[in-house]
Amino acid sequence: MKYLDAILKCLLAVGFLMFVTLAGLFIGLFWAHRHEIDPMHVSPVPIAVAVKTYPAPSSPEELYLDLLKKTLTRAQTVGRYTRRVPRPEGPLEPHLYSLLSHLLGAGRYQMVELVPSTPQGYLEAGGAKLELRQDDAETMVGTRQLDNIQFCITDVLKQKIPGDVIECGAWRGGATILMRAILRAYGDTEKSVWVADSFEGLPSTRFGLDFGLDKGAMAASLEEVLENFARYGLLDERFRFLKGYFNKTLPTSPQGSVKVLEVTQNNRG
Repeated sequence: MKYLDAILKCLLAVGFLMFVTLAGLFIGLFWAHRHEIDPMHVSPVPIAVAVKTYPAPSSPEELYLDLLKKTLTRAQTVGRYTRRVPRPEGPLEPHLYSLLSHLLGAGRYQMVELVPSTPQGYLEAGGAKLELRQDDAETMVGTRQLDNIQFCITDVLKQKIPGDVIECGAWRGGATILMRAILRAYGDTEKSVWVADSFEGLPSTRFGLDFGLDKGAMAASLEEVLENFARYGLLDERFRFLKGYFNKTLPTSPQGSVKVLEVTQNNRG
């Protein structure tokens, strides 16, 4: 019995120390990020209603593309609040986050924070307020940039201009999914969609122009991109892939005349 009592006391002491450690970590992280508490009000209307796409959809083709753009950006499904995974800052926070992850179940649980959703974060081209959008979207650009892609491709189709379309820097493939959807919606049977990406993230920078992004950042594998195409029912022989950094693939690529070029991320070698 004496040994059993000692074991129980040790277990209680370990449990108490783990509780104190977790509580201290949570309090420390909250205190470190207290200045980031967002004072914005919740959007008075659902994001799916507040985010308007262009052109205002009227035909079956435009209604389909409107829904697709809102789905690719998650504007269609986001609620009044967006779940955001906190990003470690400073030299100590990555280690604290790693320790918390192990204490919470070795990767089975994840810390998230709720922030008010804003229509502007889903509208702005170039990923403005990207941190307020859902992490699982297929594109990091807003619906306005997708509107621009739609305008360019439909104009090329109306003018009967030959040539393919290409995106340089595909990430998870959202913009190229839209490109292929536009061609299919309007019955094009000739143009191919070229997808140029390293599928391994960004290369190392030599000029300090990548705003703190490290080598390998924004990586999405070719398998993940193919899965996303298939999820939307758009994976077919009209896709062409250029795997590698642009300075190696584009000069010797086999694509013919390109009439629409979309560059959505820095992927130079």
